[in-house]
Amino acid sequence: MNPDSNTVQELRAFFAPLNAQNNSWAEQTLRQIEKDFTLQGLEITLPTQSPGYLELIKIIASKLQSENMLEKKQMIGLLYQMDINEKSIKRDLDSKEIDKGYTIIAEAMIKRCFTKVYLRNTLK
Repeated sequence: MNPDSNTVQELRAFFAPLNAQNNSWAEQTLRQIEKDFTLQGLEITLPTQSPGYLELIKIIASKLQSENMLEKKQMIGLLYQMDINEKSIKRDLDSKEIDKGYTIIAEAMIKRCFTKVYLRNTLK
């Protein structure tokens, strides 16, 4: 995956609060991802410390692909568990290759789980 410079800037802006929180939000995001997968009967083991954003996308996309999740109804449950709009994912996938589809879904999962962590920490 070779993101363009706009994507990299967007990702840095999106994850800027992580730097301010000494990466604890990144670690909480990893645990949230694991929890959501587990609640849907899927096992995913992520590093104890946050890998880079692009590496995390690769890890999750590989897991989704190894489980052939685009062909399973379990994917709908996982998207629902994470509170990701299935229609927006379908729209994004319509014009993409299947391998890129897993990357798109992985990125949506990371962003949504990070949003959960952010809201939980800022709205206490």
